[in-house]
Amino acid sequence: IDNADQQGTKIALDTAGNVVVSGTFFGNVLLPPSSTNYNSSQTLPGSVMVKLDTAGTALWARAWCNTTSEVIIEDFVIDSLNFIIAVGEFTGTVNFSTTATPNSKTSLGGKDFFVFKSGSAGHVQLVATGGNLNNDFATSVVSVLNNYVIQGSFNGTLDFDNSSAVFNLTSTGSTHDCFLLKLNAGLTFLNSYSFGGNQGTIARGLSFDGQHLYSVGQT
Repeated sequence: IDNADQQGTKIALDTAGNVVVSGTFFGNVLLPPSSTNYNSSQTLPGSVMVKLDTAGTALWARAWCNTTSEVIIEDFVIDSLNFIIAVGEFTGTVNFSTTATPNSKTSLGGKDFFVFKSGSAGHVQLVATGGNLNNDFATSVVSVLNNYVIQGSFNGTLDFDNSSAVFNLTSTGSTHDCFLLKLNAGLTFLNSYSFGGNQGTIARGLSFDGQHLYSVGQT
């Protein structure tokens, strides 16, 4: 990695003991194993993901960035089939594809949230996004019985159903509420729920113990 400003955001193990790490960066960054150069803005961060084997050797690296958009991976989880599900937020238009076939998404206003699913080789297979004219974030994700639950924060009225149907939730007052969004293995909407108060509620972390979800945040 070169002298770009970077920071790690999450680390997890797959079923074989390989390590996957995500992080953000500003400017230019060279990533192993092929020393590919990726370019982000000096003021808008891009995100990276790197997979290392048990000896610490880089197996692959992926990046999501351009010079006019912000892309931040806040969290990811590796499920029992070694699929990687990542969540975060983005601005502008971002190509989430890691192959020659583009898969671009454009935010509706400020920051929108994203969920993407990649295989064990790191190539993105599915992408879902959500947002409105305000800033909306996805901060946590857990794997729950072959489905995925995403936690985040939103402001205003937001349609959480990524199909042709509509499932609107509205935040309390003029500040952010927390949301829980459940998607199936194909990242199709199953259900959503929100909670908060007039002073604002920000989601920070989410955990699943096999039976119950535990959420942490701030008000």
